[in-house]
Amino acid sequence: GNGLPCPRLFILVEADRHGKLWRNPREWAKNAGSVKLYLYFVCSHSLETVSDSCGIKVRYTREWLKAIAPALNASLDLIKISLALSVGSDCHLDVAKIGQMDEWAKGLLGPTEEAMFRSNDAANTGALQTLIGNSLSRVAEKAASSNVNWQSELVPVVDHETNEATFVMKKYASDFRIK
Repeated sequence: GNGLPCPRLFILVEADRHGKLWRNPREWAKNAGSVKLYLYFVCSHSLETVSDSCGIKVRYTREWLKAIAPALNASLDLIKISLALSVGSDCHLDVAKIGQMDEWAKGLLGPTEEAMFRSNDAANTGALQTLIGNSLSRVAEKAASSNVNWQSELVPVVDHETNEATFVMKKYASDFRIK
């Protein structure tokens, strides 16, 4: 990656439809020219998305979507696992919508990338992490160049279980501070 800080969890939402008229992402391609998307980072602790003022406007281009596909798929896989573990708790993301987005995002992967995601081979892990990291750097570039407001809501903390940096809403940051 290019070293720009960037949350690993994010979703894409169709502009002007935030929480309103949800359309399956597969519908987006049908009128790609007029589809405006926003990228919203997601808190790795609560699964809350950043507020509307922090949405990052992205143009619907197959090239860019293919470039971010590995990071998007990794993000949605993690979100799906977290949603499954947090059933019954107050969650901000809709399981069915995330499922539809995940199905669509899998279709953006090339055959080699798809095989890497499907494989449970430990030998693939490093290559997959590199693929996701490179893909995430494209997201980071976009985030850095278009709307940095999300940095006022999400802060990097160290996840003590994985010992890796993760991003959480400011209000949860104190839960992660080193005791």
